[in-house]
Amino acid sequence: VAELFGAASTEVYWIVLLVLALHYRRRLLGWLDRRFFREQYRAELLLAELVERFTACDSAAQVNTVLERELDSALHPKSLGIWSLERDQLRLEHCSPPEARPERCPLRAELVEKLGRQSGSFVVPLPESSGLLPGEARWLRERGVRVLLPLAGASRVHGVVMLGEKKSESPY
Repeated sequence: VAELFGAASTEVYWIVLLVLALHYRRRLLGWLDRRFFREQYRAELLLAELVERFTACDSAAQVNTVLERELDSALHPKSLGIWSLERDQLRLEHCSPPEARPERCPLRAELVEKLGRQSGSFVVPLPESSGLLPGEARWLRERGVRVLLPLAGASRVHGVVMLGEKKSESPY
């Protein structure tokens, strides 16, 4: 025993260190994520919290309220619009600020569905390959839309979230 823990034997110390690292692995990985991958860690936490909150919602109106609150607290957009796709038309579900409420959205359902089949968000102005018509691009520009977030489910696209410029004026 004296030889095992003596100054000449570093193997035991490495074994003890390995056992401790394995035992505290989750805490250690969480600390590393928070320390070096802060933005990704926050994004994963936000997504997990959103999923929990959405499963507790009973109606689409509650989902829209939760979505608006979380996007506002995380991204701080000057404006936000949640549009649902119904019978090949976009219908406004929620608008912030309320005085910026547009009468209708000229975006075609085909464009929204095409964006929804691709993953991620889309920074406006969209590339020409997206199929955005000049009138649609003008409408987005006039309303100050900077980001489109398609709301896609397992089988179809349900709508789109339109975010305006950030209050801090920094890019998305």
